[in-house]
Amino acid sequence: MSFLATILLALAIFSHDNPDLVVFKKGKEVECRVLFEDDAKVIYTTGRKPREVARDEVAEVHSIERSVRTFLERFASLDSSNVTALAELALWAESNNLPGEARNLWIRILILDNENEQAWTKLGGSKGRKEWRIRVRGRYKTLEQLRERASEWKTALELPTAHYLIKTNVDPMLALDVAIDLERVNQMYYDTIGQVMELFPFEEVPEMHIYAATDDAPRPPQPSWTAWYERIGNTVMVRGLEANRHEIRKSVVDQLIRNSFRLAQGNREGSIPNWAREGISNAFAFALRADPGDIGIQTGVPYMPWFVDQAADPKPKSLKRILDGGRGAFKTGDAEQQFVRESYTLAFFLVNGDDGIYRERFIEFLRSAFDGQGAATHFQKIFGESLEDIEAAWMAYVAKVAGA
Repeated sequence: MSFLATILLALAIFSHDNPDLVVFKKGKEVECRVLFEDDAKVIYTTGRKPREVARDEVAEVHSIERSVRTFLERFASLDSSNVTALAELALWAESNNLPGEARNLWIRILILDNENEQAWTKLGGSKGRKEWRIRVRGRYKTLEQLRERASEWKTALELPTAHYLIKTNVDPMLALDVAIDLERVNQMYYDTIGQVMELFPFEEVPEMHIYAATDDAPRPPQPSWTAWYERIGNTVMVRGLEANRHEIRKSVVDQLIRNSFRLAQGNREGSIPNWAREGISNAFAFALRADPGDIGIQTGVPYMPWFVDQAADPKPKSLKRILDGGRGAFKTGDAEQQFVRESYTLAFFLVNGDDGIYRERFIEFLRSAFDGQGAATHFQKIFGESLEDIEAAWMAYVAKVAGA
């Protein structure tokens, strides 16, 4: 088996500054970056402030987001061992502003067919007297030499996608599957949270570092952590192949929340409250079906152990205590798990509880909270009820779900 490893530097996410195109019914065409679209409107930018236009004024939209969606659908429908089908999709990706996806498919093809001339050529290889080689930092490397480089962290494989950069020294085929799944999670996040909150795709390139062994990885912020999001560096760290899958999913969502909210708020370093970030990231992570190669999402299904634990807790935290909890309350201390668990059930309740009567107000609160209005007093103002009444409804919902 296999590998190659890498054209070292990540490709640019887009081939030029404005990779998208909006075509108006009156004939005008605008090269831009499409930020959001639904049945009522299209929001785009040409590098200045976002501009909103009515959907019925638009004839066509061509965007990175649409291309990624089509790419993921086409990839899911083909036989991932069919070299011919993979090559056709790679060529399609090249012509639709997805250079990272195209490159990753050419790498996948070389794993399956070490002598594939088209893939070698696309990756910049040249045929010597005996075998194909790729020039890396001034020296030509054979397939075996590339395989050895990819297994060492200092020369790890780098896989750019439409929105991310993955750096890893794990098995290359596993890394390529992760690259696909990471874009699937990104799409699901925007289809659910992003759509209702009108969040924009991010322009900064977040990273994910996946270490084959814990000895290669940096020390985690807490000894027990196997995956975490580092805001400085905008990187999700995965510490070894045995990393906890929920921790990985939650870290990816933490990263998504920070990046998507930041751009939607004009690139300001705002922040949603600790309980909301913790609650949303856990809720989304629990909702993901994370079978390798078959990522999906199942919303509205509670994680029962945490509901049961809270319902049985003789001294649950009050709503105000959760709302005012500092970052440290969710990361360290004897009550850490209690804060984490209750923030999850609270967020789940606000989205799904009592036939969704709190959902719109929760969304309104999150938008304003990111802009600096996340205090408990503001929460009460947005919801129009006393904290005591909301707490009573929340606790009753927890008991009902838990069957208590």
